[in-house]
Amino acid sequence: MLLLVPRIYDNIENFTVNQTVAFLGLNPVSFQSGQLKYTDKLNIFGDKELKRLLYLSALTSSQFNPILKEKYQNYISNGKSKKLALTIISRKIISLLVKDIKKYKAGL
Repeated sequence: MLLLVPRIYDNIENFTVNQTVAFLGLNPVSFQSGQLKYTDKLNIFGDKELKRLLYLSALTSSQFNPILKEKYQNYISNGKSKKLALTIISRKIISLLVKDIKKYKAGL
C-alpha cells in the first residue's frame, strides 16, 4: 500500500474520491452497442500492480478487519459475487486512504 500513497498524495486536493478511484482503474465501465448491452467490467486503465495490491489488501481486510468483514458478508448475502464484493471493499479502502491523506495535509 505504500506504493499507492505517493501517486495519490501529490495531487490529492485536485481530485475527489471517485476521480481517484477512476485514476486507479477501479471504476466499472459498461459496454453497449446499439441494443446490445454487455456486463459491466472494471476499467482496463490504471496500474496493474496497484490493482493487484488493492485486491490483495481487500482480500485480507475482508477476513480480518471487523468493519470491512461485515460489509463483505453483507454483499455476499445480498447475492453479489465475491469478486465484486472485493472490488467494493477496494474502493472503500481507497476512499478511507484519500480521506486520511486530505485530513493529514490539512493539518500541515
